[in-house]
Parts: sequence; structure tokens; C-alpha cells
Amino acid sequence: MELEPLTHLSSIASSLNLSPIRASTPLLAPQNLTPITEDATDLADDFLDRRRIDSAAAKPPSMRSRIMKSKKSQKTTDRTIKEIFDALDTIVTSRGDVNWVPPTKQSLTKRLASSKKLHSTESQLLLVATKGSHLEMIAVLASYSEQWIRDQCLRAAVDGDDSAATQLLLSKGNFTNKCLAQAVMQISVEVVQLFVRHGASVDYDSAKALHYAISNLHLELIKILLSSQSPPSIQNSSAAVTTTMQLQDTGSRLEIIRLLHSAGAGGTQVDIALTDAVKIKPFDQPSSDLLRVLLEMGADVNYENGQAVQHAAKRGKLGILKVLLHTNPSTTTLSRAYKTAFRLKSGSRGKVVPLILKAGMPIGDEVNESLVTLVKEPAPDRELIQIFLQNKASVLFNQGQCLVEAGLAMDVQTFKMLLDVIPCIHNTAEFISSILTNIFHQTQKEVWNSEGLSIMKMLLNSDVLTNTLDETLIFAVNAPHSVVSESHETLDFVNILLRKGADVNYKNGFVLQKAAEFGMLEIIGVLVGEKCSALTLNTAFPYLLASNNLVPEDFILAMTALFYGDGKTFDREFRHPLLEPLIFLALKRYPESKLLLQALLDVGVLADQVVLSEEHAHGLGEEYITPLLWVIAQPVTSIQTDLTRMLLGYGANPNFYTANSGTTPLLVVTKAKNHAIMKILIDAGAEASLADNSDTSPLWYASRENDIEAVKMLLNAGATKNDGSLHEASHHLHIKTVNMLLDAGYTLDFPYPRYDGRTAFEELCQNASSTATYQPIKDKLLESTIETLINSGANIKRRQNGKSLLLIAIDGSNPMPTVKVLLRATCTDASPKTSTSTPRLVSPTLQQCSNAIDRYWNESTLLPQPPDMVNAPRHIQAAETQRLAEVLTEERRKENLRIQRQEELEAAGQASELARQKFLEEKEHHEEIARTIQNALVAEAKLKKQLDDEAAERRRKAENENRCSDTPTAKANQKAKQELIEEEATHYLYMEEMNRVTDERAFVLVEKQSRILEEQEKQRVKQEKFDKAKEKRKWALLAEQKKLMEEKEKKRLQQEKLDMQQQTRLEGQWVQQRAIVRDMERVKEQLVSRQAGGGRRYSFYSDDSQ
Repeated sequence: MELEPLTHLSSIASSLNLSPIRASTPLLAPQNLTPITEDATDLADDFLDRRRIDSAAAKPPSMRSRIMKSKKSQKTTDRTIKEIFDALDTIVTSRGDVNWVPPTKQSLTKRLASSKKLHSTESQLLLVATKGSHLEMIAVLASYSEQWIRDQCLRAAVDGDDSAATQLLLSKGNFTNKCLAQAVMQISVEVVQLFVRHGASVDYDSAKALHYAISNLHLELIKILLSSQSPPSIQNSSAAVTTTMQLQDTGSRLEIIRLLHSAGAGGTQVDIALTDAVKIKPFDQPSSDLLRVLLEMGADVNYENGQAVQHAAKRGKLGILKVLLHTNPSTTTLSRAYKTAFRLKSGSRGKVVPLILKAGMPIGDEVNESLVTLVKEPAPDRELIQIFLQNKASVLFNQGQCLVEAGLAMDVQTFKMLLDVIPCIHNTAEFISSILTNIFHQTQKEVWNSEGLSIMKMLLNSDVLTNTLDETLIFAVNAPHSVVSESHETLDFVNILLRKGADVNYKNGFVLQKAAEFGMLEIIGVLVGEKCSALTLNTAFPYLLASNNLVPEDFILAMTALFYGDGKTFDREFRHPLLEPLIFLALKRYPESKLLLQALLDVGVLADQVVLSEEHAHGLGEEYITPLLWVIAQPVTSIQTDLTRMLLGYGANPNFYTANSGTTPLLVVTKAKNHAIMKILIDAGAEASLADNSDTSPLWYASRENDIEAVKMLLNAGATKNDGSLHEASHHLHIKTVNMLLDAGYTLDFPYPRYDGRTAFEELCQNASSTATYQPIKDKLLESTIETLINSGANIKRRQNGKSLLLIAIDGSNPMPTVKVLLRATCTDASPKTSTSTPRLVSPTLQQCSNAIDRYWNESTLLPQPPDMVNAPRHIQAAETQRLAEVLTEERRKENLRIQRQEELEAAGQASELARQKFLEEKEHHEEIARTIQNALVAEAKLKKQLDDEAAERRRKAENENRCSDTPTAKANQKAKQELIEEEATHYLYMEEMNRVTDERAFVLVEKQSRILEEQEKQRVKQEKFDKAKEKRKWALLAEQKKLMEEKEKKRLQQEKLDMQQQTRLEGQWVQQRAIVRDMERVKEQLVSRQAGGGRRYSFYSDDSQ
């Protein structure tokens, strides 16, 4: 029977006279139950089964089916299901007895519960009933549904905030705790209470329900959850503290924390919450109450090394910090908080740090270093420093560094504050001395001012080590500002230190030395007024003269009287370790002061003290000089003569002789042409003949400079003669000086060693020079000087090392004018006996006019002579002849070697050409053999081809004949064919044998020729090696011969040189012997003449001998 789903269900209900009741009608205890007929039950059951089978909408739609169906179909299906449930609701809630069943049928509800077809859609039915709040349907279906279906529907009821459906589902049995969190999220107090009454566990899923309630700030839910039959564990309650601290509402956060506190929350989460509570901004009263509640819950302020305390200190939250510090934090926490607080700005730091110190911060190096840091600040916080001192921060830390820093900063107030709290220690003097040293023994800090004076007064109120006072006194004088300008503060420092007991004589009076060096006049007066030792005075006074600040002369004179007055005398044995002698310092700094020099000489300063100098050493290194030498070496001044007389009057040595150069005072003034001081020195006893280390006398210098006045004074003073002065005057053409020296008795022909044994005349010829710029004047001076020397009796025929005057002049520095004048002024034999040593040329006309013999050659016998050699000596001619002969011999030898070498090369070329021709012939022969073999092979191939063609033709003819018939003729032909085949086979074998023999012979022939060629090649290579070795030996022999010839030539040249030297010696001996013989003959003649003339005197020197 076809039934429409909606209309027939409704008709069933109406046919049974069942009036519908509302869903809210109680399911239990129905009134006036009317039994459901069997037809109605069957009809509803069939309808449900049919819809279950035929309609896909009754099934839980799968993902694929939901995607494939259209929206219209889906809506229709959903509506149909709803209508079915409405019909069922009408049936179930009818006034009939739903549990009544006919004898053969089950009731409708049991059929619904037991139907296997309905089981898979049961969740959908119950879920739809739950969402529609069909309590009766829920009651029917929930009783027969599984647990997971009821849980799903329970979550739907919670989502719909349907407390009746929720209670109904909860009453049907067990449920999951997951729905509790869902109910909390829906903020349904009634539903949550239902869950709690039915024993839902708040700890489910880490107390997620509690976290949801806290996040939503629902205090009633939180109270319900915390007061449930299964309250959250302490661990979950503690975890909820973290969620609570994330809330922004301070009031709610505080209330929730209190609730959690009552629930027993604690542990690490509370410690973290304490840190978070400190970071809350702004920190109002609820935040303060929250902090106290967390501390009551047992929050540890030492968590993470006191992070909460550090943060409170860092932000300067004094209220929080006070609360936290009352909980007795650990030393580590205090230390870390202290470091954080000390890094704050000065205003906040002064409030935070005292709280930490009062909380029990241990006083150690950390606090003491902070005290030093406070003192070092540009504007120190004295109130905070006082708090540090009250909390027993040590001023002795690091050897009183805080005191040192306050002193260096010139902070008098802070320094006094620190100094007042120094405890009594056994080594107070050493400690105060150390502070004094560290503050005032500075060169970079400006501590020598009024503030520094106050600090020093405070320090000197205590005992101080003596050596510290002495060192401080030195620093007071040596301070940079004191050096620049002598201030009243410096004088005050000096007076204070002296009153305290500072010793002026410390380190040999170093403080007085510095005062003198810097020209501190007032301080010098104060220091000298103390008990200065003689060593201190002698050491310090030179610094006054060497001061960088030029001290007035009057003050120096006053200081001289102060230093060496009252019977004090200068220690003549004292030598200053660093400075020059006192008299030199005075002369250099005050060169115009006669009074100062007089004062120093009066107190006992030696006039002959020496000092090292390079002034007169002329590159010979330093040497000692005296004040007299220094004075006369200076440029001429108005008081130079007075100073010289003063020094000589106080015992200066006029003949002082320097070690390296041999300089004397008289030599210095002679060079300077200072006639006034020359006279003073000569009058004082200066030795006029005292020469320097180069054997140069004052007269020599005067003669060189043509200083007539000096020459006159030196000659009158008894200067030694023959000291080279005449030589120097002659070659400089100083004719007046020459005349003065000759008049003084100088030996004209004295050979002075300094001029290589030349006389004055020879020196003039060798090195004539003049300062005149006009050449005619030079020539005139030269002529006048030569005439003066000749007229004075100069020996013009004397030979110096075998050279006449003419040759000396030719080799001289100015040959042309000298030779002219010499030839014009003398009548000498111009024939030179030896050659000149320099390439000087004289005009041939001049030589011929002077009757000179033309001679020209090279002095060296080792070099070739010029082509125009003329009138050469015999040994030169012999050497040249021998040299030419040797050259000719050498050229002949080289020509012979060249011819021999060429012949050897030609012979080697011919041999090589013969070998090459032989090789070419053999090569041609081998090629001919190869061509013969090739031709034979070609002919053989042609013959074989011809035979093959003939055999093929015969076979073809025989086959044609076989095809004709088997006649006797055919048989005969067959026989002939067989014989022909045998004959061809025999011929083929014969040809094979012939080919084999030919191949073997050709191979043997080729192999033999190859061996012959290889042997010939080996012979050729061997011959080439032999030729090369022979050539090498030949060249080695030639090199050896060349070496022997060179050694022989070298020996010959050496022997020739020895022979020349021997010949020269023999000639010299012969000349000397001849001169001796002539002298003896003249002596004899003079003796005879003397006997005849009655006592007439003759010279023993003849013109020739001279």
C-alpha cells in the first residue's frame, strides 16, 4: 500500500482519535491511556521501515552524498525528517499506552529501539530531538541509545543552553567531562550546576573549564567549579594562576587569585605570577593587594635569582620593593637587585639603593666599588655616599681608592666626609702616605690649587711617612702648573710640607734642582733658607743657570751670594753628573756678564775647568776645551778682551792643548785674526811655536792668510823657523810675508816633509795660486815671488825626485803661467831627464825658444808606445822592440792555428760528403730492388688472372658440350676436359711454388740490405762521436796552450817590471856615484885653491850637484 509520509501519519493519529499534546507535556504518567491498535502500530512501523529503506534522507548523509545533492533536495529531506519526528512525537505522546502491545506485536517504542535498520540513524534522531527540545522523544530514544550518542546530544543540548534536555540526558547515565568546559564556554550557570551536581570533574583536560571561566571573568562559575564535588587539583589550580595574571581587569584578577588561594594554589606558577604582578602598570591598590595575596600564597621572591625584586628596583617601584624586601630575600637576590638599582639615574638610585642596603645587602667589594664609583662621578650624591658610610662601606677598600678619587677630583667636602670615618688602624701613617702619594704624585692632574691645599692640610693632620713628604715636595715644585707659572698655591704647598718635616736634601736636593731649573725664584729663596748641604747647593745652582726660564742677572748674582755666602765656598772637586761645569753655563747663558763671571771666579770656580766639545775637533770627535778657548772662539764682542784678561788673571792656561786636534788659544785667535787677544795671550806667556796635531803652527796660518800683523807678532814672540810658513806664503804668492820670513832667517831651500820634501821654490812651481781675480795681476805676483826667491839665493838647479823645476812646474796645478815666468826668469837646461807624472803639455814653440830637446814616449813599458815616439830612453826602446816581436810572434801563432782549423774543417766536410753520397747510392740500390719485386708481383697477378680466365672459358665450353648429348664425341670431350683440369691444377701448383720461392728470396734480400744499412748507420754515428771527441780535445788543447801563453806573458811582464825597477835603481846609483865623484873632485880643487889663495871660503854645493 502506497502511503504518503506526512498525511498518512497525521491520518493515523486522527483515526485513532489521538489529539496531539505539546512537547512540554510530561512523558511519564500519562492520563487516560488509550491502547494503540495493532493496525496503527504496523502502519507506523512499515512507514518508518519504508522511509529507512527508500529514502536516503533517513540515513546520516555522508560527505559525498551531501556534496552531490542539490540545496533544494537537501532542504526537502530535512523538512521531511522533521515532519516524521513530529508525527512520531504525536504518536508517542498520544493518550494511548505506548508500552501496550498486541499479543503478536511489539510496542512502537521497542520497535524503534530494537530495529537494526533504525540503529545507524539513531544518533540523527536523538540529535534532532535534542535540538528541537522534544523531551518525550529524547526520553524514548535516550533510554535505548549508546553512550557516545548521548554525549553528542548532550553537547548539542549544552550548545542550545537547554537545561531541561541536559538534565534529561544526564539522568540517562554516564557522560564525558568534555561537556563541562563547553557549558562554561556557553556561560550557562544552570547547566554547569547540573554537571557539577552529577559529579563532572573540573580537572578534565587540565581544568580547561576553569581556565574558560577565568578568561570570561565569570566569578560565579569559578566559585561553582572550585566548590564542586570534584574540585581541581592543586596543580591545576596553580596553573590557573597564570591564566588569571593575563587578565586586564585588576579587581577581577585580585578576586580570582583569592579564590585560587582558597583552593590551595601554589608552586612555581605563583612565583611567576609574583614577577608578573611586579610588572603591572599602573601599580594601584588592587595591584598592591594582589602582591600581598601572592606572597601569602607562598610566592618566592628569590625565583629566577630574584627577578621580581630586580624588576621592582629597575623601575623604581618603591612600594613594591618595600613589600618584597620584607620577605627576607636571599643574598644573591639582593646582590642582583643592587646591581640593577645602582645603574639607575641618580634621582631614582638615591631612593632604591638605600632600601636594598637596609634589607641586609652584605657589605663587600661590590658595595665598596660602588662607593668609589659614586665618588668619581662629576656631581657625587653626598647623601647616598653618607648612606653607604652609615652602612659600613669601607673607605679603606683598594688602598683608599675612594679617598684618592675624591682628592683627584678636588672635592673637598666629599674628601672630608670620607676621611672622618677612617677607622683606627695600626698603619695609619702608611695609609695616609699612600693616599697623599696617589693624589699629589701626579703629573696629569691639576691638584696643586686651593682645593688641593685644603686636602693636603687635612691629610697632614695625621702622621705621614717622611719619604712621602719628601717626594710630595718634589712633585709640588715639579707640577706642570708650577713649571708654567710660580703660583702662591705652590709656595703654600712648599711651606706646609717644609713645616711638616720635608727634607730639602732628599735625593741630593732634587727639589731645589727643579726649582732652579724652572726659575722659581721665591721657592728657591724658601728652600735655600732651609739647612741645605754643600752637595745640594752645588748640584742645584747649575740648574739656575741652565733654567728654561731666563733668570735675571741680578737674581743670579743674589743667588750666588745666597748659595755661597756666609763663608761657603764652591767645591772645586765637584763634578755635576748631568750639566756642564758652572763657568761654561754662565758664559753660555750670560755671555755679556762680567759681573757674573767675576762672582763665580771669586767663590772658587776654576777658570780652567774643561768640557767636551766638537767646536775645534774638525771631525775628530769630542775633546775637552777650557773656558778661555770657548770665549776666544766666539764672535768678537766688546767684552771679549775683558773676559780673556779675567780668565787669564784667575789662572787660565794660555797654552792649553786639546787632545784630538791639538788646538791652542793662540791658534784660534790667529785663525780669527784677532790681534788684540793675540797680544794678550802672547803677553800672558802663550807659546808662539806650539803647533796643532797636524804640525801646523800659528805662524803657518798667519802666513797662509797673509796676516802681516800676526806674522810680525809671532816672529817677535820667537816663533820657530822652518815650519812650512815660507812654503805656504810662497805658493799663495804672499810676497810681503815671504820677505818678512826671509828677513827673519828662514832657510830658503829647506825641504819640508809636509810638502813631500819640496823647497819653497819647488812648492811655488807645484802649487802656485793666488786670490787675485785678474790674470795679469796673478802673473805679476808670480813673477815677483819667483824673482824674490831667486834673488834670495834659491837653488834653481835642485832636482826633487829627479825632476827639475821646469818639470815640477809642468806637473803643477797652474803650469802655463808658471812655466812662462820660470823660463823668463831663469836660464836653465830645459832637457828633462825623466817624464812628467801628469798629462801636462807645453807649447812646442816655448820649448824650442828655451832650447828644450823634443822627447815623447809612454812611461809604462806594459802599454804600447805612441807612433811618434821620439828620443825615448834605451830601456823604453828595448821594451818596445821586444813587445813588437812578441806581438808578431803571437799573430803568426794565431794565423797558424786559423789555417790548421780551416784544414780540419775542410777534411771533415769532405768525409761527410763521401758518406752522404754512399748513403744515397745504397738507398737508390734498395729502391731498385723494391721496384723489381713489385713488378714481379704485378706480372704474377696478371698471369694468374689470365690463367683463371682461360680455365673459366674452358669450363664454360665443357658445360655447353655436356648439354648436347652423350655421344662418343661427348665422352672424348669429357675426357679431354678432365685432362685439362688436371693440367691446370699442376700448373697452379707450379706457380704457387714459384711465388713462394720468389717471396723468400725477396725477403732474404731485403733483410740483408736492412742489416747493411743499420750497420752503416752505426758506423756513421760512431764516426760522428769520434769526430766530436777529437774536436773537443783539440779545443781543450788550444785553451790550455792559450792559458800557458797568458801565464808566460804575465811572467814576462812581471820580469820586465822587475828589470825596469832594477835598471832605475842602477841608474840612480850611477847618478849618485857620478855626483859623488864630481863633488870629490871639486872639493879637491877647492882645497888646492884655498891653499893657494890664503883662506878664501867656497861653497861645497855646485850648481850641478844641486
